Amino acid sequence: MEQERRIPFEITADPDPFYCESNIRYLGKKMEDYKAGRLKLMEHELIEEEGEFERILESPY
Repeated sequence: MEQERRIPFEITADPDPFYCESNIRYLGKKMEDYKAGRLKLMEHELIEEEGEFERILESPY
């Protein structure tokens, strides 16, 4: 690493499916519907798994 001034392997990852073209088009259509008042929104209660918050607080990370 010191001689070549780089890490000795390449880092790769699959593209995030959230940013694929079809999803961006879908989200754009939903935003158009929202701005035009055609999107039906629903409110719901937050669902929490019992003990999850405490587990996160106790995590060393």
